[in-house]
Amino acid sequence: MAVKKAAKKAAKKAAKKTYLSAKKTTFPKLRGRLTVEALAAVMAENHAKTEAAMAESSKKMAEIHAKTEAKMAENHAKTEAKMAENHAKTEAAIERLSENHAKTEAKMAKSREETEARMAKSREETEARIAKSREETDARMAKSREETDARMAESREKMEAAIGAAIGSLVEQGKKMDAAVEKMASEVRELSRNLSHVGKDLGELMEFIVIPKIRLAMNATGKHSFDRMVAGRKYRVFDELGEKKPFTEVDVLLYSDAEVMAVETKSHLTTRYVRDHMERLEKLRRHEDLVGVKDKKLIGAVVGAIVDKGVKKFALERGLCVVTIREEEEKLDVAEPETCRSW
Repeated sequence: MAVKKAAKKAAKKAAKKTYLSAKKTTFPKLRGRLTVEALAAVMAENHAKTEAAMAESSKKMAEIHAKTEAKMAENHAKTEAKMAENHAKTEAAIERLSENHAKTEAKMAKSREETEARMAKSREETEARIAKSREETDARMAKSREETDARMAESREKMEAAIGAAIGSLVEQGKKMDAAVEKMASEVRELSRNLSHVGKDLGELMEFIVIPKIRLAMNATGKHSFDRMVAGRKYRVFDELGEKKPFTEVDVLLYSDAEVMAVETKSHLTTRYVRDHMERLEKLRRHEDLVGVKDKKLIGAVVGAIVDKGVKKFALERGLCVVTIREEEEKLDVAEPETCRSW
């Protein structure tokens, strides 16, 4: 295609050159005036020259075209030969690939047969080992059963003997237990008599130590300024049926303009009493209008004659003040948390 374009371009250039040459000689430099006949003769001569130039140009174009066709035919022949050569090489490569594929298939088939044979042999050997192991296991289990039966029979005899001895021992222990029960009953009666005084003792602690001193003890910490106190207050609310029922009771309430402290007193303070008091504080906040703590900070304190270290730590970590009664000295020791919790 490129050769053909070059040939056309060369032919066009040659024709243009011939035309320009003919044009230069068409009209000679005229001197004077020409007659019509003379002008016609000149034009005829020029036309003849033009025709000759065009014929020459056509001849050259034909030669160029012939050369171009010959070159294209030659190139086509070479291309066909090259394609035939490449085709032959491709066919040869395909044939080689086919041979290699056949060889690979044969190798794979042989390898598959060998693998299946090895697997069959391995399967037979494994089954034989499993059968042998099963026989050995059955034999061991049978022997173990016999030994276990013998041990169980021996253990049964020993157990029967031990049961007989235990029954005799139990009879003897029963007699001793009856005496112990009687002793325990006597101790329980004595404990009941002692417990009947606990309520009275707690009341005396409240009356003579806690109530007179709790407000002053709290103010002495420098963190509070309580100016009035209410003791033994029970609070009641109306239920769905319109009946007035108690919802909580507070041992002591300390009041100031900014805060209110609810105090719970126990002879032996425990974590359960601490949790109960925290629930009591929540109830007081829910009924803040009735209790008189609306728009005030509500805090809590627990008091005990016996306060274990773990219980004290438990209460302080939950933001409650802990007060320990020193009964012999009739004093109150106040421990404040890092931050008093507000309900």
